[in-house]
Formats: sequence, C-alpha cells, structure tokens
Amino acid sequence: MFLMTLQSLLSWWPSASNDREAVIEQLFLGELQQLLDAVPVSSLGKAAGPLFECIARAIEHSDPGVSRAALLTLQSPRILKLALNHADPAFGILYGGLTARSEEAAT
Repeated sequence: MFLMTLQSLLSWWPSASNDREAVIEQLFLGELQQLLDAVPVSSLGKAAGPLFECIARAIEHSDPGVSRAALLTLQSPRILKLALNHADPAFGILYGGLTARSEEAAT
C-alpha cells in the first residue's frame, strides 16, 4: 500500500518553471522527507529508482532553494541508507544530477 502511495506521489512531482512552482517543489521535498522518515527503509526498495530520479532532477534545478532542499533530502539518514542498499542504480542516477550541479557552480 505504501509503495503505491509513494509511486503516486512521485508521479505528481512538481516540475518547477517559475518562482511559485519552485516554492511548491521545496515544500514537496520537505513533505516527502517526512513521509520517508516514517516508514522502514526495507519497504522503499521498488520505489528507489523513481525516487532518486526525482531527487536528481531537483538537484539540477535552476532555483538554488530547490537544489538545496534536494541535497538536504539526500542527506537524510534513511535516504542515505536506501542509497547504500541500492547503490548501483542510486549512484548512477544521482551522479548525473550532482555533476551537472557542480559543473554549473564552477562556471
């Protein structure tokens, strides 16, 4: 049941293109982190790929607040544990977002 709810939430992930939607995406990340903190990491397995794809997109976001919120979500102990449990897909997905952000910061 939780997995279906999470997958549904991820399908509604906001795609921010203006300031208002960027604020909504930041709030969404905060709510998602609270939700993920309330469930066992073992129940997140099948949602790991889509979850990390959404976090990677948020890291790449042009709004610094959204990127910061995504990085804070990524630093959550449960998300880190999930990333370690699913290291190959998680790091492959997140690497793109993190490198895109670091290249943008370097210029």
